[in-house]
Amino acid sequence: MMDIKGPTTYSKVTHQFLAIFCANIISLSHGCSLGWLSPYLPLLQSDSSPLFTGSINLEETSWIGAILCVGGVVGNSVFGYLCKLIGRKRSITLLAIPNLGFWLCIMFGHYVYHLYFARFLIGCTGGGLFVCVPLFVAEIAEDRIRGTLGSLLLVCSNVGILFSFVAGCYVSYEIFPYVMIVFPLIFLFSFYFLPETPQYLLQQDKVKEAEIALRFYRNSNNFDSKEACEKFDMEMAKIKQLSKQNNDSEKFKFADLKTPAARKGILIGVTLMAINQFSGCFTLLNYSATIFRDSGSDISPNMSSIIIASIQCIGTYVATILVDKVGRKLLLTTSASATSIGLAVMGAYTYLDKLKFDLHNFNWVPVCSLSFVMLIASIGILPLPFIVLVEVLPKNIREIGSTLCVSSISVTSFLILKTFPILTNVIGLHGCMWLFSGACTFGTLFIIFVVEETKGASLDPVKSRCMSIY
Repeated sequence: MMDIKGPTTYSKVTHQFLAIFCANIISLSHGCSLGWLSPYLPLLQSDSSPLFTGSINLEETSWIGAILCVGGVVGNSVFGYLCKLIGRKRSITLLAIPNLGFWLCIMFGHYVYHLYFARFLIGCTGGGLFVCVPLFVAEIAEDRIRGTLGSLLLVCSNVGILFSFVAGCYVSYEIFPYVMIVFPLIFLFSFYFLPETPQYLLQQDKVKEAEIALRFYRNSNNFDSKEACEKFDMEMAKIKQLSKQNNDSEKFKFADLKTPAARKGILIGVTLMAINQFSGCFTLLNYSATIFRDSGSDISPNMSSIIIASIQCIGTYVATILVDKVGRKLLLTTSASATSIGLAVMGAYTYLDKLKFDLHNFNWVPVCSLSFVMLIASIGILPLPFIVLVEVLPKNIREIGSTLCVSSISVTSFLILKTFPILTNVIGLHGCMWLFSGACTFGTLFIIFVVEETKGASLDPVKSRCMSIY
């Protein structure tokens, strides 16, 4: 038993929020890099292109959009392996390398293949980000705030996208990367001083370091009551037990993927990731300026993009408030169904515009419908799959399962981003919107009939709940 002294009450959440915020500074920088494309794509396609090779064509545009996802697959695999090999903290720290590489490529690159490589690097960052950070959150956060802390990944990423959209209106193409490169540098300085997760330290048989880490993340170096001390001891014992169970089956076997809990968890994870992408929201952000240019709206493309990004930030902030109060399943169901309606409305507007109907009095529809889509999607189907993923995967396959599921999102993202510019020429913008709407309708049905609620559940009992569905 530990000494009972000092004024600190057990389990304050300050250090948990601080740690997740520091980790998500790289998410902010990643969002800035994602948002870079939309405001500068019209410039790159114009005769005033800053590239030595001149303006980029449709094929080059599609590759600039899609090669991000090739990097995502690499990032998923490499950083998923590194998480297990060198730990969560060091893996997240290494995310600064491809992120810095992106900004350096934009600074000094003058050919289209430099942009390809830059987007590949930021794909690596994103692929690693969505594997490492959710694991980091799951292993340091208390059950009661795990959903809120997990949502901060998307909040910071979306704030970064918004920042890029706004800065892109006022900062030149050449100066932009010099402004943004400060974020990964701040991240390296702030995140370096945080301890590794207690679970990983115990897996390495570093019991003393694990106890120190848990004390830090619970802000509990001293206790003001016997009850607080006992609660800390109980949590430490629970983590040791889970770590021992994990070490007993340390070597991953493919047979682990055949258990009912594993099959159910991976099915839910992969499908939610597919819904996340086939909602079209990531595509809308990447090509937002050109989408609004082609939609017939009278509002300027860049201003429309800023409105959409602002709405998305509001939505993800609302998600952080609601996720541990309302629950995952209700938010996901509401989000998917409402997103389907918003996309259908956008599709109807662009179809009528193509037929040359007089829509002058309804030119507000594109911005309003897509703002609604981004708001409602940001409350559910955009941030929550990454939270639910870690919660539904059994502990013995959580690392490999997270890598597989997040890799699937890179594959679907590649297909959508690569084909979207071409599809808009083949079936029109309205056809794309209706395809996305149909995907969200399917997602609604899947969530209703397959996904289980995981609000407030500890990570271990979720496995039993998944098994009970079979």
